[in-house]
Amino acid sequence: MINKKLLKLEIDKIPEEYLTILYKIIKSLEKPNEIQDLTVGKNANFELDSDFSWNDFINSTYGSLSDSPINRGKQGDFEIRNPIQ
Repeated sequence: MINKKLLKLEIDKIPEEYLTILYKIIKSLEKPNEIQDLTVGKNANFELDSDFSWNDFINSTYGSLSDSPINRGKQGDFEIRNPIQ
């Protein structure tokens, strides 16, 4: 069972640059019906912004995977089955 003690132990393992976003996530759980600002700045430069829009989010994350792009691997070979009639 997960309890506060276990969560606190895991929080101690979080790198410093992710603490702001973790804080925002925790704060968002206090008022779950309100829209929370979970801004993830470029290069993990997290800032508490009160005026943050969807466009700001896209602009701040655009190109964040440019150093390690997502590639689709080989599809592989599949057995040939009887055709459906």
